[in-house]
Amino acid sequence: MSSSSPSFAHVTSTNYTTWSSDVEAWLISQSLWRIVSGSQKHPELELPSASNNNPPSNSTTTSASAAAQANLREAKTLELQDIWDAKSNKAPGWIWLMLDQDQKTLVDGCKNDPCTMWTTLESTYHQKKAGSCFNAYDNLFFIRKSGDESLQSLINRVDGSMKLCQSLRPKDFNLKALDKELTSMVLIHTLPDEYSHFVSLLLLMDKLDTDTVQQVFSTEEIQRCRCAAEAVSIAASTPLQCKVCSHPGHAQSTCCTFAYAQRTARKQAALGGSWKQR
Repeated sequence: MSSSSPSFAHVTSTNYTTWSSDVEAWLISQSLWRIVSGSQKHPELELPSASNNNPPSNSTTTSASAAAQANLREAKTLELQDIWDAKSNKAPGWIWLMLDQDQKTLVDGCKNDPCTMWTTLESTYHQKKAGSCFNAYDNLFFIRKSGDESLQSLINRVDGSMKLCQSLRPKDFNLKALDKELTSMVLIHTLPDEYSHFVSLLLLMDKLDTDTVQQVFSTEEIQRCRCAAEAVSIAASTPLQCKVCSHPGHAQSTCCTFAYAQRTARKQAALGGSWKQR
C-alpha cells in the first residue's frame, strides 16, 4: 500500500457507518467517488450522424472541417476513457484493501465493479430493518462515559450513534412513526431472556410497527398458553411410575420401599456414630 493510503480501521460488522463515511471522504479526495457512486459513467464515443457521413459534394472544406472535429472528439473521448478506466481499476482495489478478510468474501464476485462492491456492502451492513433500528437505539440509550473519557469524546460518540439511528430511518419517517417505533422497542426490551427466540423473530421484521408488534405479542401469548395446556394434558395422561422401585401408581415421595431404605440408612448411621463414640 502506498504512503497515501488511508489509516482508518477496516470495515467490520459493527463499524460500517463510520467506515463508509471515512471511505467516501477519502475516495472523494482521490477523485474516485463519482465512479464508486455510479454518478460518473464510462465515456462513450459519439457516432457521426447520417448527414455528416454524406456531406454535399460541393462542400469539400466543410467536409474536411467536420472530419477534423470528429477526429478531435474521438481523440478526446479516448483520452477520457483511458482516465475513466484507470480510476475504475483503482477504486475497487482501494475498497478491497479497506476490508477485513471476512468481509472480502462478500464482494469477491464483483471486485472489478466498484459501484456493485459499494452497494453490496451497504445492503449487508446498513439494512433498514427492525433489528438494525432496535440495536441502534439500544446502543444510543445505553452509552455511558468511561472512566478516563473526555466529555468531548462522549459527545462525539453520542452524535455518531444518533446519526446511525437517523440513517436507518425511511424517507417518510415522522414523529408519529417515531412514537410507534419507540413503543414497540419498549415492549421488546421488557421481555426476559426466555423470550430471546421470540425477540429474534421480531427483529427480522421490516419495521417496528406498533399494531403489528402487538398482534405478534398476542399470537405468542396464545401459542404459549396452548403449549402449556398441552404439557399439562400430557403429564396428566402419563401414569405415575416410581423411580426407586419402578412400580406404577405412585411417586418416589410416597414409595414404601424408599421410606424403608431411608429408615434403614438412619439406623445404620446412628449405630455407626455410637460405635465411634465407644
